Amino acid sequence: GTSSYAEFEDRLKLLFEKIEISNGNIILYIKEIHLVFGTEISESIMYAEKFLKLMLTRDKWRLIIGTKTLNEYKQYIEKNSEFIKYFERILLQEPTVNDHEK
Repeated sequence: GTSSYAEFEDRLKLLFEKIEISNGNIILYIKEIHLVFGTEISESIMYAEKFLKLMLTRDKWRLIIGTKTLNEYKQYIEKNSEFIKYFERILLQEPTVNDHEK
């Protein structure tokens, strides 16, 4: 976490700078990616969403993995055509007890 919006912004900029110079050697994993689109609108969320969309238009980004439930996907992500065109949806079924034993 961060203690201020400025600190959040600085960390986000540093992250994106590192990705830019990595030549596609970084996989960005965003747990609960739907939160980037905010269940509540805050300055930090709006900045993160805007910055992420900007960065996705650049060729240096190779792989971003975001996770969410199917309901969260439909509620927050699916409706955002600007964002969704950069991702491929992959549905994973919850493992069964039998799967765990393998």
